[in-house]
Amino acid sequence: MENLDEELDWKLRGYFNMPRELFNELAKGKITPDQLLLLSVYIALATWDDRHKDYAETNISNRKIARIMSWNKDKVGLNKGLLFGRGYIDLLQGKNRQIKVRIKKPESFFTKITDKVSENKSTTSKCKPT
Repeated sequence: MENLDEELDWKLRGYFNMPRELFNELAKGKITPDQLLLLSVYIALATWDDRHKDYAETNISNRKIARIMSWNKDKVGLNKGLLFGRGYIDLLQGKNRQIKVRIKKPESFFTKITDKVSENKSTTSKCKPT
């Protein structure tokens, strides 16, 4: 995929968690694969610095999401509305009639990796071949 733009390049770095219960909800038909993918994009693009007033929010347009996902903006809007109706996101009025997306239960989607991962030490035991 071609370089989308500098803002997306900057935002699409780092890590986030994906709660396993979302996949259970997918299996039970409570969320569709398209909705799960869209939710993942919103999570990836949200602001995760809890010092900011827009914590767990993104204001990316349906048009830009459609470009990222190779969908049309109407499909984005439909799935955004369904995610809102099913309680996964909140929709807030932003500036210039823009709708902002706030992730519900943000603590389940993002973690700060603060501890250095310890070096792996060999824990295998020597076994006799069978």
